[in-house]
Amino acid sequence: MHAISDASSDLCQLAKRQQGVPTRIQLSDLGFNQHAIRAQIAARRWQPWGFHVVILHNFEPTRQQLMWAAVLDAGYPAALASHTALELHGLKPFAPEAGQLAAPTYCVQHPSRFAWSRSS
Repeated sequence: MHAISDASSDLCQLAKRQQGVPTRIQLSDLGFNQHAIRAQIAARRWQPWGFHVVILHNFEPTRQQLMWAAVLDAGYPAALASHTALELHGLKPFAPEAGQLAAPTYCVQHPSRFAWSRSS
């Protein structure tokens, strides 16, 4: 029971840091195997986003959660770009339906509300 309690506490800390958007690898590092992750998704408690990310609730993700999901799913060295990056520093969003993400061509892309900017 102690291990479950530790994993739960660590998951809460990770969820708080990343707006409830961990990668599957981060969940695995906390002790959640792929079966446990799939079970949460099948029960509709969590929702998958792309190939590498899970959103830890079952309702519409917030804009901040979509930002986290886009960057985490694309992987290193992807980053928010253009007006989306400026939004994190206080610029009021002027295109709330779309975000900007810069990622190398080898990064996995997920159809989303993010426009992709490729670099070589």
